[in-house]
Amino acid sequence: MLFCTLSIASLLRLKTEMKLYTKKHFLFEFDSWRRSIDNIQIENNQIKHRLVQILEDLNDNKQLDSIEDFHNKLITEDRVINLFQSDLFKHEVALRKSHNGETVAEHKRLRIEIELLEINFIKMKNDFYLAFSDSK
Repeated sequence: MLFCTLSIASLLRLKTEMKLYTKKHFLFEFDSWRRSIDNIQIENNQIKHRLVQILEDLNDNKQLDSIEDFHNKLITEDRVINLFQSDLFKHEVALRKSHNGETVAEHKRLRIEIELLEINFIKMKNDFYLAFSDSK
């Protein structure tokens, strides 16, 4: 059996290096989230423009309720994105200042939230395309 003895200084240095590695990884992941949010905003705006086109081409009022429903969903999505961006900004500031148990817990919470946001947006987008697949 091989035993490795490390000095206290070596252990502290190793712990600091791990914190820096984790912080760097968190910041990389954070940038990925930012790109994902940007893409969701772009798609959200494109769907709004498509809703306007559908409304302009509307011959009867059968789809009016669906159009209004999706418009409301898109507005709600904008609000959710804005709140998430605010949380991201606060987290980035905290993460750049220090890396502790609180920032790690917040990072894990945000990781779950971005995943849910992406899943919900994809579902809404697919529902939109299915609902208006017969439109011009």
